[in-house]
Amino acid sequence: MKVLKSAWLLLFCVLPIVSLAQEGYITEYEVQYEVTYSIDSLNLNQKTEETVYLFSGKSYGVFLNHNEANKEAIEAALDKMRSSGRMDYVKAGWRETNFRKNIYKDFSENKVAIWMEIMDQPFRVKNPIMPLKWEMQEDSKEFMNYTVHKATTIYAGRDYEAWFTLEIPINDGPYIFYGLPGLIVELYDTENHYHFKLKSIEKLEETKTWIIPEGKAIDRAEEATLLSKELDAIIADVMRMFAGPGEITVQVDGKAVNASEYKRIIIKEVEQKNNRIERE
Repeated sequence: MKVLKSAWLLLFCVLPIVSLAQEGYITEYEVQYEVTYSIDSLNLNQKTEETVYLFSGKSYGVFLNHNEANKEAIEAALDKMRSSGRMDYVKAGWRETNFRKNIYKDFSENKVAIWMEIMDQPFRVKNPIMPLKWEMQEDSKEFMNYTVHKATTIYAGRDYEAWFTLEIPINDGPYIFYGLPGLIVELYDTENHYHFKLKSIEKLEETKTWIIPEGKAIDRAEEATLLSKELDAIIADVMRMFAGPGEITVQVDGKAVNASEYKRIIIKEVEQKNNRIERE
């Protein structure tokens, strides 16, 4: 019996990393947030956690997942592994993520550009309407030794509460959120499906500069269609993987499963990721 290990990782992790030219969006700070969220709308008590990154400055902000923020180090680690013939994406620093979009914010123009890869192809998701409309509240509290103030807004079908501090001179925040007179240190929707908390902030020794990668422009309806096609492509890859000679199984949680069972597992896992941060 031939056993294939880490098939899920190989199918979902081997994505090309696009280099960004050193011009354009100048950033001076690296901010890390811990985000806790419920990705399955039918099991909201099951939470996922990951670290996301915000590179920001006076005029621009760039929001990325861990893999995009650390792509150079991950690529270097993978290059060393290639020479040995043993590829381990987790050891190289890759982490599973549900935040696939790079978000580029231009504060002076009040514009946001969204870039992502689907089926190894680059796309620019058409810009949302900006700026967000914030309502300042009277509430204040202490957070990580900062005095923070409350503001509320609505975005993509969710009501949000944000806590920002005037003590950090960055008018930015996680994901698509910005425009308050200070850094957003905590942000959550009122149902607490998505909850961002400041983890760390560092002034960079040298500024880091980004440009938006090229990509075909699509709207959200086209994005949804492409993501559905992506699932079909993944399943087709799985079936090809099982098409070899002899009986082939995959180890899932220590149990060997055949092609049909593995296909069912993949479909279920993808379908469970149905509580996206943008509802509309």
